[in-house]
Amino acid sequence: MAQEQTASTGGVPANGPAAADLEASIRRMVKSAVRKALPAAIKSATERLGHDAEVAGLVRLLASRSNDAREEVIRKALTFYGLALDAREKGNKVVIVGPDDEIIHDVVGFEAITG
Repeated sequence: MAQEQTASTGGVPANGPAAADLEASIRRMVKSAVRKALPAAIKSATERLGHDAEVAGLVRLLASRSNDAREEVIRKALTFYGLALDAREKGNKVVIVGPDDEIIHDVVGFEAITG
């Protein structure tokens, strides 16, 4: 029985200080490997999706400012983009209004289509 317990843990007893040291060592090695590999993996994934460094940086910045996940920032941005296109197709425009309902900024690039 004791031989079975040590076989699955590489000869280290399944409990006790040696097992705890082995587990802590493995955790450190995994964290180190992830810390080294993750930036390149993220860069590769964003490039595959068509995001360059500028877009990836902007998504990180907006996620940090909003306390949202990066995926949520992209989802919200695409939702807003869709609403802006809908407004433009209906001859409307997207604006930012102040507390007194005065237009304080026209959102450029989504002007109403005139034909």
